[in-house]
Amino acid sequence: MGADRRKLWALQGTTVLFWASLYVYVPYLSPYLSSLGMSASLIGYISSAYGAAMLVARIPIGVIADRLGKQKCFVLLGVLCAALSAVGMQLSENPVTILLFRFLSGIAAAAWVSFVTLYSSYFQREQTTQAVASLNMYASLGRVAAAGIGALSATAFGFRGVFLSGGVLGVTALLAGGFTRDLSEKSGESIQITRLLQVGKEKCLLFASLFGALNQMIAYATTYTFTNTLAQRIGAGRMELAALQAITSVAGILAPLLLSTRLSRYLSEHFIVTLSFAMLAVSQILFPFCRGFLALYALQFLSGIGLGLGMVVLMALSIRDISEERRSTAMGYYQAVYSLGLVLGPVIMGYLVQYLGYTAAYIVIGLISAAAALCYIVCAYGKLNRANRKKKRL
Repeated sequence: MGADRRKLWALQGTTVLFWASLYVYVPYLSPYLSSLGMSASLIGYISSAYGAAMLVARIPIGVIADRLGKQKCFVLLGVLCAALSAVGMQLSENPVTILLFRFLSGIAAAAWVSFVTLYSSYFQREQTTQAVASLNMYASLGRVAAAGIGALSATAFGFRGVFLSGGVLGVTALLAGGFTRDLSEKSGESIQITRLLQVGKEKCLLFASLFGALNQMIAYATTYTFTNTLAQRIGAGRMELAALQAITSVAGILAPLLLSTRLSRYLSEHFIVTLSFAMLAVSQILFPFCRGFLALYALQFLSGIGLGLGMVVLMALSIRDISEERRSTAMGYYQAVYSLGLVLGPVIMGYLVQYLGYTAAYIVIGLISAAAALCYIVCAYGKLNRANRKKKRL
């Protein structure tokens, strides 16, 4: 078990370093692009390249890795892409080149499916849920570490220093990843496109996927893109930008913990999702009126909790009513659909900021969040009422 334990530790360390590499420069990307004189709409396109890459690469990586029965090579490929993308953005000031390297970082993030599959293979089948939860905790720790490393790098070396740090973290992750190993020749069932389309007809999955896409659209329109530029406009320095990311990451860790407490027993899943969109609506509408960092941090925490609660519950709802043998296919569909939000969020917000200004743009996103909460109530509880009427007839 000692050798297997060391491989487990190696993958855990690789995970922390991998996500630190991808997120160390995120709080500074939008302000950095703005300092280069790029328009808000162009910043939106560059930011959306991350989600676009995940949208097109996530399913092919899963299919090829499963057919080959090899996950380690895709883990290492993802880590290598993370390192190269960070260094590439550090060396360039050309918008097209930066966009391409940001796209490459999305390719890296799409390899997360191989991290999950490889990590799960180190555990018994009945321990899969705990294994995935554990791996996500290490990913969150990586994002928290990225906030501190990014702040130190930005203070010492400026904006370009954080991209260089991403490259160093990526190379370190690549070295750690070399100590991992594939344990089985075939890690799982390959995702067939025909089955993907068929399972996508399931109403519960489609319902959760669409609202998951809305959740990610709001996140990448504001929290992971333009909120950093907004903070800079009210005087935020590099330490304050790092604090914003740390707050989001900590909130992302706390949200699943809240759902694991007794409190969740008294709240329905549909209520939690509705509450999450309501939190997002309040935080986004109030963001542009912040004049101090304390209020900004409080709203960032509220937004982070809202994003985390919604994402966890929607992911669970997406596969809750799906048969066991089709759940991996359903999760592939869910992740592909919610990636649309990562693509559309920054682009939509970029145009809103450019033509309406920050205040109006954030209010629009807040109203979209409020509309999502209202639509969710109507759809979810309407569905429950129809189900109850059907049971009564039976």
